[in-house]
Amino acid sequence: MDAHKIADILFNLSLDMDYADYLDEYDTEVDYIEQELHSIKDSNDVLYAMLERIAWQNPDYYQWALNRQ
Repeated sequence: MDAHKIADILFNLSLDMDYADYLDEYDTEVDYIEQELHSIKDSNDVLYAMLERIAWQNPDYYQWALNRQ
């Protein structure tokens, strides 16, 4: 799974009921998470595999907030 999709899923998993407040910053936040994921992956940190597994277990959250508008 690519880092952008993982970042998108992780961001959506972090949202709560007032997710609409975060939609203005959606792309910025997902891009930031993606950059951090690349850093983690480049350092061969086990954390990347764990975050990727979380994303694989929650594919329905890909673009979840955007689809709820």
